[in-house]
Amino acid sequence: MHAPLIQEALRGEAVPLDFQYLPIQESELVANAVSRSQAVGYWQFKEASAVEVGLAVNNEVDERMNIVAATRGAARYLKRNQEYFDNWVFTLLSFNLGFTGAKNHLLRQYPHQKLQEIKEIEITAQTHWYIRKFLAHKIAFEAEINREARPQVLSGYEEGQNKTLAQIAREQNSDLSQMMPHNLWLKKNRVPADKSYAVILSKPNKP
Repeated sequence: MHAPLIQEALRGEAVPLDFQYLPIQESELVANAVSRSQAVGYWQFKEASAVEVGLAVNNEVDERMNIVAATRGAARYLKRNQEYFDNWVFTLLSFNLGFTGAKNHLLRQYPHQKLQEIKEIEITAQTHWYIRKFLAHKIAFEAEINREARPQVLSGYEEGQNKTLAQIAREQNSDLSQMMPHNLWLKKNRVPADKSYAVILSKPNKP
């Protein structure tokens, strides 16, 4: 159900669509998932990291729980690290270890090579567990996502400033009860007007 929104956000930041499997690994696509280290949401951002990539986290909203906003933020983070690594597998690792942690790990693993010149890597038992786990998620879910039956279609609506979810649902002919689980990011009854927020709409999938 979330795949089209995730794919659109990744395309918008020119990040490979393979990364659509990462929020499955991080949160099982549970909007309000919270880790032991207080990372929150679909992509498991800590508050400081979320703010750094442009997500709003305050007493009115928490965009870590917004699939569109959080994916855009994750894509910006990945794209920034990719500028250094020039290798999407290494960039993937940075999502778990952070930029400095990934860099230090890789320099130990490839002590006599320039990281930016490594274009192919062999996946072995010594490959970092996070990379192996990601590949396992991709293999497990790739076919499922492509054939997934979607009784409801999700879309982003970014003209909701100063409106309640109920008002937006009526205006957009969306199912309010189906919208609610996808808009847990909104802590109060009304969408703030300080910037554009992606309200998630839900409509029946027409055959």
